[in-house]
Amino acid sequence: MSGMTLIEVVVGVGIMLTIFLALFGLVEASLELASLTKAEAIATELATNELERLRGLSYSSLQIGTTVATTTISGGSYVTTTTLVTFDDAADGEGAADADGNTADYLKAEVSTAYQTSRTQGSISLTSSIAPPSP
Repeated sequence: MSGMTLIEVVVGVGIMLTIFLALFGLVEASLELASLTKAEAIATELATNELERLRGLSYSSLQIGTTVATTTISGGSYVTTTTLVTFDDAADGEGAADADGNTADYLKAEVSTAYQTSRTQGSISLTSSIAPPSP
């Protein structure tokens, strides 16, 4: 007897369907991973650029506080939050016991860029100390 019975055809189609669905899930997961990696790379670049911009400014032009900027790149929205605070180094004493009387020994800069993909959201944070020029 040659040919295939209906049961054999149904089983064969079921196996093929299972394989194609598994491959589709794999392709979907890899596309999401690529999207996430791209968003993280862009967020890292934006945070790095902002931190380098701050480090390139004169110390006297830096202002204490928080700023927020939104950037759209490749259809994605990225929110960069920059915070500058003074920091009192314990090496010369702190507060009223500060040896040089300067409780703002240097600035601490934190730059955080938030991103979102179709399924995931996250943020990249970078921190740096900015010292005043030597007297």
